[in-house]
Amino acid sequence: VGGVAAASGLAADPTPQNPTGALSDARLVQLAASFEGHPDNAAASVLGGGIVSWTTIPVDGRSAPEYRAVDVPVHPDIRVTALIPDFHASTEAVRRVLPSDVSHLDARFNVSRAALLPVALSRHPELLWEATRDRLHQPYRAEVLPVTTEWVNRLRNLGYPSFVSGAGPTVMVLSTTPVDPALLDEARSRGLRVLETGVGDRVSVEVR
Repeated sequence: VGGVAAASGLAADPTPQNPTGALSDARLVQLAASFEGHPDNAAASVLGGGIVSWTTIPVDGRSAPEYRAVDVPVHPDIRVTALIPDFHASTEAVRRVLPSDVSHLDARFNVSRAALLPVALSRHPELLWEATRDRLHQPYRAEVLPVTTEWVNRLRNLGYPSFVSGAGPTVMVLSTTPVDPALLDEARSRGLRVLETGVGDRVSVEVR
């Protein structure tokens, strides 16, 4: 994503309609997702803030897919806490443990939470705990992400809306109240890096 943004800035061709000459956000998302392979990752990195992304598959079956994204307003009371274990998760390993088929019941469960999450993020943060429940990837990845799973479960059992960030290993908490400092101190003492921040609405890219 950084490379696409840098190339856009360096190869800018200003016009009266586009004084900066830079690529549009939509074009940046398309290019970055084409290279990175995951529009959710690329769109979040390009746009920042709350994002919903999707892939439009051409009906002709031959044209390249189109990657799209729109922003979701985030309630100002929501704060972000990230607990980052001191290891890198193998994307290959965490994908390998996912089943090729899931039950209709579990699929329906996750679809309802996916629909609930934008509502929780924008208007009803009190629903974040319920909106971040999952049956499709976190249970299967528990054995390859034991530290991550331990902290997600501990935090959720204490009422914090926590979940695995992407394929892991980072643990994310979206809440309107701060996480207990004693709990964060324990995480640090066990080698996890702790970041406490808010939700930005843009991404800053510096080319040096």
